[in-house]
Amino acid sequence: MKGTTGKRPLTTLFICSLIFALIFQLIAGTTAVSAADTSKVNYIEEMRTYTSQGYVRVGHFEIDGRTAFCMEHSNESPATGTETAASALKNDTVRKILYYGWEGPGQWSGFADLKQGITLTSLLLSESYTTAQPFGTYNFVPGLIEFRNYVNSQPAPASNLRFDKTGVKAYYDPAIGGERTEDINVVGAGAGTLTINVPEGYLLHDNATGEERSGEFKSGVGFSFYLRPVGRYSDEKESVITAKGTTLQPIIFATSDTSIQDLTRLDVAEDVTEDLQLNVRWLWKKDLRIIKTDADTGERLTGAKFRLIEIDDNGNPVADSEYEVDANGELNVSEVLKCGKKYSVTEIQAPHAYCLSDEVQTLEITGEKDVEELTFSNRKQLVTIKLDKKGRRFTLKDGNLEERLSGLKDAQFKIIAAEDILDWGGHKVKYKNGETVAVLITDENGCAEAGNLPPGRYSIFESKAPSGFMLDPEVKTYSLVPDADKLELKYTVSNVNEPEETELIITKYDAETGDTLQGAIFEINDVEGNSLRIQSGEDGRAVAKNLPKGSYTFKEVKAPEGYDVDGRTQHFTVGTPETKLRGFLAAADENAEDNIVSLECRDHKTSIPDTGDENRAFLLMYSALGIMSIIGLVIYGFIAARRKLR
Repeated sequence: MKGTTGKRPLTTLFICSLIFALIFQLIAGTTAVSAADTSKVNYIEEMRTYTSQGYVRVGHFEIDGRTAFCMEHSNESPATGTETAASALKNDTVRKILYYGWEGPGQWSGFADLKQGITLTSLLLSESYTTAQPFGTYNFVPGLIEFRNYVNSQPAPASNLRFDKTGVKAYYDPAIGGERTEDINVVGAGAGTLTINVPEGYLLHDNATGEERSGEFKSGVGFSFYLRPVGRYSDEKESVITAKGTTLQPIIFATSDTSIQDLTRLDVAEDVTEDLQLNVRWLWKKDLRIIKTDADTGERLTGAKFRLIEIDDNGNPVADSEYEVDANGELNVSEVLKCGKKYSVTEIQAPHAYCLSDEVQTLEITGEKDVEELTFSNRKQLVTIKLDKKGRRFTLKDGNLEERLSGLKDAQFKIIAAEDILDWGGHKVKYKNGETVAVLITDENGCAEAGNLPPGRYSIFESKAPSGFMLDPEVKTYSLVPDADKLELKYTVSNVNEPEETELIITKYDAETGDTLQGAIFEINDVEGNSLRIQSGEDGRAVAKNLPKGSYTFKEVKAPEGYDVDGRTQHFTVGTPETKLRGFLAAADENAEDNIVSLECRDHKTSIPDTGDENRAFLLMYSALGIMSIIGLVIYGFIAARRKLR
């Protein structure tokens, strides 16, 4: 400022300085200056500081009852009543000088009194604000160098109040039984305020007092809080908390006359450039992952489907959805589980050739995990094909051929894939259509089995019959698929083989004429002494079918009428290459099959003459009896006569 003469008592200046400082502290946190404000200057006094190089003078000014500093000492000072227009100054150097200068929030402790404080603050501002007083111009003023060095050594004050985070995530807090954000703090210069706008449906929790507020709320530096929904969980995925900050910044009071110096002070001004924003990501909905595995191997499986059911507090279903696992054996659904809700998960379709899982898994979503993961395991469905092979057998017993069924050993079967049969899980073809799956040979009980087969269509047929039995040519095809809830399907194929047919033919001939004779009875005996009798018919043939293979004897036990019985025992075999009769008057057919035995037997007539009388036999018998009676009587008479002579 340009110089004036005159002195003021030091005591008066000191008292005024204290009053101005007190006024600043009372209104600094509440007064906001707009760029459109018009204020009048109150020029209180001139202040002179004497040095070895002369004196300097600065003015002591007030605007709206608070100290303002001159900052263009080459210009005239504004007189009391001068109108000024206020505007914010974006100058970090000026803001820093005011912050650590007289009556600033970080006032330097080296000021001796109000006069020195206003003087050094004004002079340092002039060096920084204009080029008319370059750096070092006022180094001769006591304390200026020290004040400048202090300001330069200090950090720049925060430009405004703000949140210490730009975004937060909510988490589940068991202490409140719901979700909340992490702690949020207000940081910045101590004299500012931050007006927080809490949106509807949410509460701001004051960490210091425990109070909870909604709507608009003013806070200062150091304020700590968290946000939570009014209920346990938010219905939104994200929300934005806005706040409008105030800041300590230089305010320039200028006149329309450029020859009059500008005044300044550090003031609380509303930051009108933009609102602060705090982005909150609420728990909202969580992801669901289901992993599908083989219960035995842990291998991932595809093709399974699941039903997700939301359940209300009474346990009733509210809504359901169906999902299918992917090619990696996983089911991944994003943002499907609402926090605070309960769900049940069940399998509704099993992987190919696996048993449907009967497990029901429940979820209560607290939000502690971003992904709820479940594992469902399935057991393979196994097909077992069993063979029950029996043979029809005949035995000699009690004079008859008895029939019975019994297990048949060494029957050979083939199992053929009747379609392309997929492996468990359906990933690849296990057996191609027409491929031989297994070859089975029955044991002594007529049993055999092929197990651990995947479900599918199979054809089964006998490829080789046991010795002595006829091959069953029938091909049987079955669709062998267990029910969804069955682990195993055991299918038994029952089969009966007929024995190779055997036949014994004994033809009875007249030994002289070659005529066939009816009525001859033959007894057949096996090696165990069992017997069977057969009789020749009109064609002279005595036939026995289905004789078990083996060695036999036979003999004639009754001849046709008028013929002598041939009672000799003779041997033959059935079902072996040695099917030849060894005996008198019999011969085997060399060209016959082993199972067909043809024998001949020839009888001679009796030696009694034939009279032609059909009662001849009786007459002969009676004649013989008469002769024998006469001879007996003669002998008896002779014996009696001799006794009398004695």
